Amino acid sequence: MTLSCLTLFMKAPPSLVAALFWWLGFATAPGQLITIEPDDYADRTVLTGLFSEVMLSTTLSDNVPVGLFVVTAHDDGFDFAPTGQRVFGHAHVPFWNNERRLRMDFAGLVSTIQIDFAGGNSFTQERGRIDVYGTGDILLDSYTTGLLGGGQVDTMAISRPAPDIQWAVAYVPSGEGSFGRLDHLAFSAPVPEPSSLALAGAGLLTLWVWRRRRAPSPRSPDSGQTIV
Repeated sequence: MTLSCLTLFMKAPPSLVAALFWWLGFATAPGQLITIEPDDYADRTVLTGLFSEVMLSTTLSDNVPVGLFVVTAHDDGFDFAPTGQRVFGHAHVPFWNNERRLRMDFAGLVSTIQIDFAGGNSFTQERGRIDVYGTGDILLDSYTTGLLGGGQVDTMAISRPAPDIQWAVAYVPSGEGSFGRLDHLAFSAPVPEPSSLALAGAGLLTLWVWRRRRAPSPRSPDSGQTIV
């Protein structure tokens, strides 16, 4: 913060300072995890574009969303769902692999993400994986499960010291299976990037300065002269 901004901040009325700190604290304070559970929706409900906190999409192995394959709540059909009866699905199937990945783009930065993975094959074991990315598509961290048989579950969870996860992708690594199930997504509340917070704070101070300059100067009740 420059010296001029600091001077304005020190001269700002207490109500404005309190409002600014309240807004910054509300935007950055951690809270309960936001949960998306396919069992809360009817079979084949389209989940892509349904939530303000996160955009769910299907990608190929290049992690680029494919608009044709919307994400849905899908009946598992084989009792492999980690919770309840429904899992995340796409293109009329309830499973994921290396060529069909579940991508999650958050409406800000998050510090925690977790999603259940279950093996989806009674005859062979599978692994699940989640990769999380920050600003500039930089890979921040990954979690890979052990080998899981049909219906065996592991919660793939990643927690960061501060909110820096912008998007994530969950899938079955190449050669590790073809029918993995994904269910019960949970993540911390998205917060604005630091640059956005600074811009908002500067905007509040600018508004206060503008209103202060437009306010009429007080006048003496006797002489009508402006009080300096």
